[in-house]
Amino acid sequence: MMDFVDMKKRCSERIKAKLDLIQAPQIGILERSFNRLPDGWNYELKKVKNIIEPVDQYYRSSFFDVNDEPLNPVMEFQSMYPHLFYLSDKNGPYEIQVTEVIINLGKIKVSAGMNQTITSTLKNGRKCTAVMMLEVRELFRRCGLATLLKISEVAKARRDKCDIIQTFHESNNRHFAGAIIPSLRNGFILYHGPNKCGEGYEESGYIHLRRYLTGNFYSEVTMDGMAKPIISPDQNSVIINHLKESRKINKGLLFTKIGKPKKKRSRKK
Repeated sequence: MMDFVDMKKRCSERIKAKLDLIQAPQIGILERSFNRLPDGWNYELKKVKNIIEPVDQYYRSSFFDVNDEPLNPVMEFQSMYPHLFYLSDKNGPYEIQVTEVIINLGKIKVSAGMNQTITSTLKNGRKCTAVMMLEVRELFRRCGLATLLKISEVAKARRDKCDIIQTFHESNNRHFAGAIIPSLRNGFILYHGPNKCGEGYEESGYIHLRRYLTGNFYSEVTMDGMAKPIISPDQNSVIINHLKESRKINKGLLFTKIGKPKKKRSRKK
């Protein structure tokens, strides 16, 4: 896993160069939780002050309050991850959180990007974090903030004693390579779950990834233009290079087959 402090310095220098600043800006991470309302159904994102356009102002969607009407991100979790939702203990608590990257430009604090996650306890007792949305504002793109958010995501999951992180991307996303590479750099494996679970995989235009925080797993990945399957996560750097070097416009379609995760066997001494 990449080092958070070094990545933060790298992001700061990139922002300085991109915006032609005199000094490199300070970068902070702000974790904002959703509070469950007395009705037991809806959630409300905890408000913040003194930040220019926090995520709930610049990114209106069904994840956040719209016109001060609270919404239920758990319903979005059910829609996006039907299998994980099915496996979750419905009586257990859901932890819903937004992590924002805050850029300090002098006396001004700007929200530059965010990562929304939902953590649930599965029926077997394991904890799973599902990534609902990771977004970097256009002004700050190509500065490494998506990778910084991904490092924070993994660190938080470890703090919360999670076993699994799962995320996915649409294959036809024109920014597919930039979206998936931060996960590949941070130890995620290309993932294929049960076919009859309601979630789409590479054969239906979706690429899933998982980070196993307990246990040691791998998957075999077949890519267009590669002679033999690639082992993820051990050969994630090969996947990254192939994504970068390919001239294919829709790079999500480079993945033709992803094997179901297998547990690695320890070598005998």
